[in-house]
Amino acid sequence: MRNKEIIELSITGVGIVVIGFIVSQQMKGVQRPQPAVSPKTISSAPAALDPKKDKKRLFLALEEEAQNIKLNRDPFSRQPIVFSGDSAQGLNLSGIAWDELKPTAIINDEILAVGDQVAGKRIVEIKKDKVILTDGQQSFELKISIEVK
Repeated sequence: MRNKEIIELSITGVGIVVIGFIVSQQMKGVQRPQPAVSPKTISSAPAALDPKKDKKRLFLALEEEAQNIKLNRDPFSRQPIVFSGDSAQGLNLSGIAWDELKPTAIINDEILAVGDQVAGKRIVEIKKDKVILTDGQQSFELKISIEVK
């Protein structure tokens, strides 16, 4: 019985060594991703690219990138969002009075809340920078343009 245990342990040990060798050979072929920017590059970056010193520039760049993102639909609704100016024809969003409980929007010089109607469209949601309306078939988005001086 003792010989049988020795043989089993030997086979198990050889198996572990073989598997370890195979794994180590596979790991040599795996390329580890290199950081896109090294810490040395960050520390030597010019002050103009430092987001702490140029927050306005960073904000504008991020705002521009966000404006370029095109959505086909609201992720919380099955209705598509139409972004063209023709869809919200005659509607002018001139301001939003933000309140978490009861936000209001100024559209065509009228103060409106969620559920109100303007130009045949019902206000579905008022966010800090935009208003989402629906005509029953499509959703429309009115945005406030933020001008940074």
